[in-house]
Amino acid sequence: MKHLYERYEDERRELISQLLKGINMRFGFKNKDLLHLSSSKYFGDDSNIFQNKTSKKIKIRDYTDFLSVDKSVEYQMIFGDFSWDFMKGSSEKELALRSLDFLKSNGIGVYLMPHFLRTFGTREGKIFKDRIYNKGFKVLAIIKLPDDFLIPITSVKSTLVFIAKDNGLKETYFAEFEYDLGLQNAMIVDAIHQLIDLEFRGINDVNHPDN
Repeated sequence: MKHLYERYEDERRELISQLLKGINMRFGFKNKDLLHLSSSKYFGDDSNIFQNKTSKKIKIRDYTDFLSVDKSVEYQMIFGDFSWDFMKGSSEKELALRSLDFLKSNGIGVYLMPHFLRTFGTREGKIFKDRIYNKGFKVLAIIKLPDDFLIPITSVKSTLVFIAKDNGLKETYFAEFEYDLGLQNAMIVDAIHQLIDLEFRGINDVNHPDN
């Protein structure tokens, strides 16, 4: 059995990579339209979260680093793992909000965030949610990650927050994720698909008149 320090980084990367891969395949996102914005220590500098050679990775240290991002290029998926304590004052919430400007209209932003109460349960969290909606987006899904997901870097519990354009549906999908790369991945991908694609949602609704 591997030591915790050796095991967790590989499992952390694989869990995220396989989930993102399932979503990208379902929606037909192109590798060149995938962007990893990274500033944390949660994934190594050489890690390839999308597991391909053509997606882009940019190190984001603070808000000003967005000035160097080409504003004429938009992406179908953005994965952001921002540090949760910035010396210069930029929080993970601010950086996530800023990154939404680089999403295509059918795109999905996926952000590694602290646990639900810290991200959405405080006054600042409620303001964060309001600002997401004010930009024309919605909180698509909140996935609680395994309690030990970021050990040994931090013991703070974490979530994946999915954000997409507001399509009028009010639901947000909640789930608890374990180290399961099979059925649970498929269930999360299906749930996200139904919250984005209204036609797919109708097809899978047992109360739909065509079913």
